[in-house]
Amino acid sequence: MARRIVKEPADRLLRDDLKLVGWVQKPDDRRRNYFEWCDEVIARLAAVSGNEGPEDTAIVRAIVPVLQSDDSFTDHIFQKKGATWLRDKDNWDRVREIAAGQVLYEYLVAKEKAQWP
Repeated sequence: MARRIVKEPADRLLRDDLKLVGWVQKPDDRRRNYFEWCDEVIARLAAVSGNEGPEDTAIVRAIVPVLQSDDSFTDHIFQKKGATWLRDKDNWDRVREIAAGQVLYEYLVAKEKAQWP
């Protein structure tokens, strides 16, 4: 089983509340785009980090800016959480990090099950 990326119970609750698992998986184009990004990031980070490969936190940090640019992600979060909660920049940062962790987790599961690539 793939290692857990989103570890804190409060973060897992927020992930579930925001339905981030479903957001990552559907539509297939989104899943493919993010998984291709994971392939690229992991390869580039592995090239500089050595045989051990990159740490999960480094991969997550590389996914966050993509989420920041993805209007479908912003729209999804607005629908689930509403504008009031999101006025605080720290909440956005937290949500993006949790979502990036979920993207990485889903990617690892797909690799483990030979569903990617």
